Amino acid sequence: MLLLRGGIHELTGCRDIAILLNDIVLDTWHRYQGCEKPGIRFLSVEFQGADPISFVLSRTLYRRHLSTSQRVQAIVECAAWKQGGWPPRLC
Repeated sequence: MLLLRGGIHELTGCRDIAILLNDIVLDTWHRYQGCEKPGIRFLSVEFQGADPISFVLSRTLYRRHLSTSQRVQAIVECAAWKQGGWPPRLC
C-alpha cells in the first residue's frame, strides 16, 4: 500500500469527500486533482446548503497553510462570485 500526499491513498482513495455544486468542486479541489490524474477513487456529494459562498469561505479562510494575501484573494474571488461571476476561480 502506498500513501500518496494529503490524505490520498493508492488503494483506498481519498480520505475526504468532495463537495460539489453543479459538478464544480467547492471543497477539496487539490485532493480531487490529486486523485483524478492517477485514477484513484474519489467520492463526492452535492452541496445541500443554502449559501455556497459562505460554505466555501468557512472551509477556506482558516486553513493553516494560507497566507494573508491568499485569504484576501479568496474573499475577493468569492465577492465576485456573489455578484454573478460564476464559476469561481479560487472558491
